[in-house]
Amino acid sequence: MSQMGLLASTTDAAHATLSYGYDASGNLVSTTYPNEKAVTKGYTPDGQLASVTDWLGNTTSYAYGPDGNLDTEALPNGITGNFSYNPAGDLTSLSYAGPCPATPSQPGRQNNGPTPPSPACPSIYARNYSYNPNALVSSSESPTPPGPPTGSSYGYNPLNELGSVIPTPPTPGPEGQRGTTYGYDSAGNLT
Repeated sequence: MSQMGLLASTTDAAHATLSYGYDASGNLVSTTYPNEKAVTKGYTPDGQLASVTDWLGNTTSYAYGPDGNLDTEALPNGITGNFSYNPAGDLTSLSYAGPCPATPSQPGRQNNGPTPPSPACPSIYARNYSYNPNALVSSSESPTPPGPPTGSSYGYNPLNELGSVIPTPPTPGPEGQRGTTYGYDSAGNLT
């Protein structure tokens, strides 16, 4: 145990040891593997995860809004995730884009007018969420240009247990149109 009473290391039956390091607030800041390779973590002053760096130097960074919700995630390969929330703090959209192409180098371009804008970052994945008055997800969808968005709508029973998942738009055939329904016994177990 560390001086703070936190787990300092573990050793398995093969005598391989994992070591853990902490900051003054008790946040896990390093994990060192038996091969001496380490993963490090950084935190915001509020104690939220700000970065994770692997032993190759690849860093994933996180930024938060004033409400403490995750706003952006920057992956080491240049892909960036963006997140939006409703006033209740529920996730309403997420999108990943990138990596962003570099602006082409244009040698000899001095005083020849403005530099052309860099190409837009390609969208990789996006998802939008809606909620019912009980703050349960009522629908989710992903844009699929050039066609309509695809996703699901969700229905709940009076106990707020998931009762149905219906694809949107419905897939051809009776199975796709019906979606999936769920039933529960009196103890709340899925039947």
